[in-house]
Amino acid sequence: MFNITGDTLRCEELWWDQSKELIYTDVPVHIRKPDERIDGTGLVADQNFSHWTITNAKGPINVPDSTLPGIKL
Repeated sequence: MFNITGDTLRCEELWWDQSKELIYTDVPVHIRKPDERIDGTGLVADQNFSHWTITNAKGPINVPDSTLPGIKL
């Protein structure tokens, strides 16, 4: 599965709740973005895959400096 921004989701089992317009799984997932690789176990996302949450995420994630107030590097 992929979205218009280039994020790609790979997993063995994926469920769709049509009434809630959500996709979900509790098996290992792999998301590939143009500049990131995120792995975890479990996912909940809207059906267009534009907003998602991974359970037990692993891997380096880029965080913009503006989201870390009060921390000076």
